[in-house]
This record gives sequence, C-alpha cells and structure tokens, in this order.
Amino acid sequence: MAALLEITGLSKNFGGVRAISDLSFSVDEASITGLIGPNGAGKSTLIETVTGFLKPDRGVIRFRSREIQGMNPHRISAFGLMRTFQLAHEFPALTVMENMLVAAITDGRDSLWKAVLKPGVLKRAQDLDLVHAREVLDTFGLLELRNDLARTLSGGQKRLLEFARLVMARPKMVMLDEPMAGINPTMRARIQDSVRSLAGHGITVLLVEHNLDTVEALCSTVVVMAAGQQIASGTMENLRTNRAVVDAYLGPGIVARAAGG
Repeated sequence: MAALLEITGLSKNFGGVRAISDLSFSVDEASITGLIGPNGAGKSTLIETVTGFLKPDRGVIRFRSREIQGMNPHRISAFGLMRTFQLAHEFPALTVMENMLVAAITDGRDSLWKAVLKPGVLKRAQDLDLVHAREVLDTFGLLELRNDLARTLSGGQKRLLEFARLVMARPKMVMLDEPMAGINPTMRARIQDSVRSLAGHGITVLLVEHNLDTVEALCSTVVVMAAGQQIASGTMENLRTNRAVVDAYLGPGIVARAAGG
C-alpha cells in the first residue's frame, strides 16, 4: 500500500519541554492505524501539529505527497485531512440533520452568483445532500433522531454524529483523538463499528486510543509513542512482547491479563 501520510523528523518543543522529538512514521492509504502511548507521550501534540493547530519546529509532513507543515487548519481540512477531538464537537442549537447538512461539501454552492444564476443546479445539489445525509444517518443508527436538537443527544450519540458528519464531508483521512473517551461501555461496540464504517467509506483512519481492546480489534498496525518518540510499531499481539513497550506503557499487569494470567 502507498503511504497517504508521511511524517519525517518531526519535532515540537514548548519552552524546554520536548513534546515531539525527531518523530517519523507513515500511515498507509485505506488503513486503520493505531497510535498508542502513555499520557504525555506527545500523541495529542502530534495531532495538533499534523492538522495545523500547532506549527512544528522541525520536520516534514507530507499528505497525498504534498508538504503541509505550516499550513493553517482550514487549508489542511480542505485538502482532505480532518480530525476529531477528545470531546465530541457539534452545533448544539441545530438539529441532527442540520448538523449533517452543514458538513456537506459546498462545491461552490456558497457562491451568491451561483444561487442567483443557477437556482435549479443549487436546488438539485441540496436535494442530493439531503438524500446522502439520510443514508449516512441511517448507517450510524441516527436517522430516527434527525429532527432532534444535537444538544439533547447522549455522549455516545454525539460521537456517532461526529463520525457521520465526517462521512458527509468526504475527507481522505481522519485522525480520531480518543473516540472512546467518556463513552458508556455499552456504546463502545457501536463506536467500533462506526470507525469501521469510516474505513468502509474509503476514509483512512489514524486512531489515537487508550482502550487497547478497541485498538486490537480495529488496527492491523499500531505505532507506539513514549516521550515524544516512536519506540515501536507492529500488531498489538507483537507489541505485548516488546520489552520497550511493556516498560514504557503496557506494564506487566496488562500483558499478563492479555495472556490470561
């Protein structure tokens, strides 16, 4: 598989603190790749830097073979690389359906002249958006809630809406920042299925997550960070026997439980 995202020699410092230090790894197109590590490893800083919310001190970030380091978040998002946050973001005063339609690709439909000169084209595009939004909401089990205000949804439902909006926006890749955070355990299986659904819609996924069962269930390749650096990569099965990973993150207790001990 070809690499969709390539990170080479990336570093980000905050004063005397090295949040990311000479980090290099890649994410293959059409994959669900995991990114794990202890708190303070630099995972969230990495997401912020790759998606333009922070500027790197050094290094190269290539997305779709184009250097994007230093671009602002809007340009990076328009180029097809999007992210989620640890807390789901929605427009609380809008309905679920309105949240979906806000996320639709405009394709120039926000142009006043197009609306005036080609109202039929605009109307057909809006009708197609509505059909697509209903289909996506149905996929994520939210269609019956389409007329509910987003603020009335549970935490898990807000996360599902966030994923549905990503599909509506048609990115090439998304970076999911701890999607299981604050989620009721009964909702976790639905969230996992929703991540698979993103991949099923052709979206490459980088999954940052502390729930290792979720990572193992979803990710064929997992990158491990500690102290701002990559210390290992591979399958979760192999990483459980990697001494550096056990010492830095997993710990003997987790490894023993995974082995049935």
